[in-house]
Amino acid sequence: MNFLISSAPDLNLDPLEKESGEVINNMHLGGWSFYSSQIQGIKGRSIFSIVEGYLRDLSLQDDDMESNLNSSVQIIEKSWPVPSNVSGSFSLVTINLDTNKVITCTDPVGIYPLYYLERKGRFFISNSIIWLGAITSVDTDETGIFQRSFGPEFCNLGRRTILEGCNRLLPGEWIKFNSSGKVLERKFDDTLYQDIPQKESSPELISRYWNTLTQELEYCLKDKNKVNLALSGGMDSRILLGAISADKELNCLSYGANENYEIKIAEKLARIKGAEFNNYHQPDLNFPSVETLKEYTLKTEGVHLCSWLEILENVSGNNEVLLIGDISTAATGRTIKKFNSKAYQKKNFINHTLLNKEYEFEINTPDSFKEWKDKITWKFIRYYNQKNIDNLELKINVDELREKLSKDLSLLFKRIESHKLPYIELVDELFTWYTHTRFPMGKQVLLNRSKFSSYCPSLSVQVMRFTSNIPPQERLNLGFVNNLFKNIEDLKKLSRVPTSQVPLIPLNAPHLLRIPVWGFRKIMDDYFIKKLVKEKNANARYRLFNSNNWVEAYQRDDLNKVLNDYFEFSYLGKNYVNAIKTQAQKRKSLEFWPFANMNIMNAAALNTDLFFINKMRSANEL
Repeated sequence: MNFLISSAPDLNLDPLEKESGEVINNMHLGGWSFYSSQIQGIKGRSIFSIVEGYLRDLSLQDDDMESNLNSSVQIIEKSWPVPSNVSGSFSLVTINLDTNKVITCTDPVGIYPLYYLERKGRFFISNSIIWLGAITSVDTDETGIFQRSFGPEFCNLGRRTILEGCNRLLPGEWIKFNSSGKVLERKFDDTLYQDIPQKESSPELISRYWNTLTQELEYCLKDKNKVNLALSGGMDSRILLGAISADKELNCLSYGANENYEIKIAEKLARIKGAEFNNYHQPDLNFPSVETLKEYTLKTEGVHLCSWLEILENVSGNNEVLLIGDISTAATGRTIKKFNSKAYQKKNFINHTLLNKEYEFEINTPDSFKEWKDKITWKFIRYYNQKNIDNLELKINVDELREKLSKDLSLLFKRIESHKLPYIELVDELFTWYTHTRFPMGKQVLLNRSKFSSYCPSLSVQVMRFTSNIPPQERLNLGFVNNLFKNIEDLKKLSRVPTSQVPLIPLNAPHLLRIPVWGFRKIMDDYFIKKLVKEKNANARYRLFNSNNWVEAYQRDDLNKVLNDYFEFSYLGKNYVNAIKTQAQKRKSLEFWPFANMNIMNAAALNTDLFFINKMRSANEL
């Protein structure tokens, strides 16, 4: 699960072993030591490598995955960004055993975290912030804790983490270090959005996209006969379902009750594909026990959307592959946020949905880019006030906190600016990938590492390069995706099944027929929600069609006890924790609408991170 590479010899990892119950292996590699629990490095004559995710050289036909990885690593040593024959969704650490230099890098989105830290002349690289905090005994970073505690994304920005002086690789970053942690060379992958045509014939574009995706899956799954797919019935996972080769033994997994409309759709899709289908429903796991929270936090540091535990607590896993599709929203255009907002869609429904008029994009100029940066900064800085600092019981002053926010955001702004994007809407989309996709959405992949080798091929280098270069006009309003289902044979049969958003009517039905059904379902859903809240009746109808029911998730007799257990040892400030508990209770009593509980579990998971770091401080003299 976790690993650490360090120039410090003979570290004391007894506290980690005792708490996790796992044996941590140690390997000496010249001037480096490699410590791991269940993660295997690959050692060649002069190179030692660890890959999180998957990394492939698409030009090699050889089925030997170790040779394929070694080829990819050798290319990355010399060439960054990677050429078109290298792909994957990954973070990589590779040590040159002849020179003692180490290279770290991550793909253009970077959902697999890599952290690095220099401490008293010793250098550390790890995929675990808990391990680094426990082993080095560095102070916590108050700005990092604040960023993880408040919106809009509840995530650390730029390189910042919750440990003082500990950095996370930026998206698409490549760094070469010496053994003392000095940066010898730094490069970035700025290859997204670099070849957007003004217009391209859809048939050719669709064919090339499908070839790119199916080749990616072929290499991703080259040494796997059995494949698991997280199947929600939505567009992204449905596309992956169609792209998986028919010669794989396919098992589709989902969470939710049998009567849920989404489950019925997912099961129909799996049946058409000839795949096995299993769904699991344990609503109590949305607020897991504190023991379960600690177990998954220590193993994965990915606790966020706990609905995944309904699957993870009921499968053996055995490190089989699990593909996740719903993290990537590039093909559907849903991360072009301006045109997907409720206000915009309501105002422009006739123009775009009925009349199919083109969207008007804002040109990216120095002035419009500055205006966009100011808007983004305001979205974050409005949370950065003295009241929130006091609620967390932090010592930092508000001016210093805001100054550090500005520096963290500036790193992301520079990464985005270097892409020279044509439109402000794409600037905003890339920022979303660098924050929302990279952190809260990416945690879904991290959480599933507890039982699976979990991958999101749609976020791979080559697929993201291709998808980001689809003209944005075509991606919006599901235009590109609808054309995929109309033109690709492997998807046509899946388009006979409705989506959960537009029930009863097949996906391949005419657009004008599906629109009234979508509108009626939405009106009725809003009606039932308002009625339920007004009547304060948790057993009342929740949606027009049965769906994942967050009202049910909060209706447990021991909710208060579970919340108290999460914060028995609190590192986040009494007022902050009390506000989290109060919010949960008001959602239970329907004083507040019971949204998904990710903000609550985010606080509980952060508190658990800090709990482990403080509990396992080791006796290392660092």
